[in-house]
Amino acid sequence: MSADSTYKKMAIPQYTLEEIAKHNTPDDLWIIISGSVYDVTAYIQKHPGGVEALHSVAGTDATKGFRKNKNHLHIATQRDLRNFMIGVVAKPEKGKWSFGLGWLFGIKPGVTKGSGTEAKK
Repeated sequence: MSADSTYKKMAIPQYTLEEIAKHNTPDDLWIIISGSVYDVTAYIQKHPGGVEALHSVAGTDATKGFRKNKNHLHIATQRDLRNFMIGVVAKPEKGKWSFGLGWLFGIKPGVTKGSGTEAKK
């Protein structure tokens, strides 16, 4: 059983990168850490690293920065973070270019493979 089907079976909400990116304001701030999606809106003012630390990663994958910070390695931090988890990142739809590698094939960002809108060679 794939992780994707496990999440569906457990009714864990899945969010696309596009949906997560929309939540990038102080009043509505989501981040991704290790494939999980967190709504940290209520935590912004309490964050020990300051408000700007969360604002700078709003609506994006904050995994790299999270892991770099030694303060995030504490069990209490990880336990607290679980309180803000709202779902997981959904797998991209089949046939869609992701990770920005479409340029290798002459495809512009946002173009769907097989849609007839690919770049002509």
